[in-house]
This record gives sequence, C-alpha cells and structure tokens, in this order.
Amino acid sequence: MALFILAAFIDVRINGRKTGQILDQVEVSRQPIPSFNVLRVESSYLNIIQNDSSFIEITILKDSVAPIVNYTLKEDTLIITDTKYQHWISVNTSNSLVSIIAKNSNISFQHFTGSHMSLELDSSNIDLVNELSSFRTLGIVAKNHSDVSTGSYRVDSLQIDLQSSNANIQIIAKRINGTLSDSSYMYARQPDELWLKKDSTSNINVSDY
Repeated sequence: MALFILAAFIDVRINGRKTGQILDQVEVSRQPIPSFNVLRVESSYLNIIQNDSSFIEITILKDSVAPIVNYTLKEDTLIITDTKYQHWISVNTSNSLVSIIAKNSNISFQHFTGSHMSLELDSSNIDLVNELSSFRTLGIVAKNHSDVSTGSYRVDSLQIDLQSSNANIQIIAKRINGTLSDSSYMYARQPDELWLKKDSTSNINVSDY
C-alpha cells in the first residue's frame, strides 16, 4: 500500500468567491495517477469528477495540514482506503472508469458521463444527483444499509438490487429491472418498462410525474 501526503500546492480552486479571498484561504494539490477502470474504496469520503486526465486533488485551507491519502494501483484498479474529509478530496478520472466498489464509504459523483457504470455498495452511500451526469446502462448492487441517490438525468437501462438498503432514483429510464429484499425501499420515476421483484418486508414507490 502506497502512502502519500499530497502537499505540493500548484493550483487554486475558485468556489464562487472573489479571487483574492480564495488566494488568501485555499490551496490545492494534485497527484497525477495512471488511468484506471475500477475504483475500490474502503472507509473513505470521496468526490469523483470526470476530467481529461487522472489525478487525486486535495483542497485545504492555508496553514492546514494536508490529509493523508492511502492509495495503490493494481493493474486497472485504483484502491483508496481510510481517507476522510469528503469535501477536500477528489478523484479526477476519464470515462475509462466503469466500476466502483465501496465499503463503509461516502461517494459523490460530479459531472460524470459514460456508456456503462457498475456500482457495488456495502454499508456505503453514493450520491449521483448532478443532472449533468448520464449513463447508457447503470447497474447498482447495494447491501447492509447502503443509500443511493440520483439526479434526473437519462439512462437507457437500470439494473438495481437492494438488500437492507434504500434508493431514491430520480433517473428518467427507459427500463428498470431489479430486486428488493430485507426491508429495502426504493423510490423511482415511472420508466417505459418496469420489472421489479420484492419480498414482503420491502417497499417500492413509483411516481409518474
């Protein structure tokens, strides 16, 4: 496992404030990394942003200690563990990313578009609410009290399987397939085709708006 403290400040992030205020308060560091297809996350808080190149970015207040990012690359998989400070750490990647596997983690997607995406969540939360994101096919497997939230972008096909988990699906989908078990709950917008199975402990709410 490689251990990196990213502290070489090379950039400034502007978040709607005056440039002078940002220069006085915020610094950004970037660590370039190779392209990857799979992101495995454990006990971490991350933002994921689509970009032309792949790098890990940390934003901190000046005079603050840079967070430690524990990561390693194994073939086509980027592994990140025990990384906190959700709003400070971002993984930037191209649309080569097609799979995310998360355990005990919180993940936020920002401006991400791709053909296919697979999400496997174990005691984790993922937020895909940005409406500029989209996928042709999206697969979600969530268990052990995981939570999934999405924005109202379009997806051709959604496959979702929930076990003791919740999903708020605002996606405008042509087709939704899936299963719900062990006290799971799902809200979804009415697709053209809906094929869902649930046990007696689970609930589905479908809206036609």
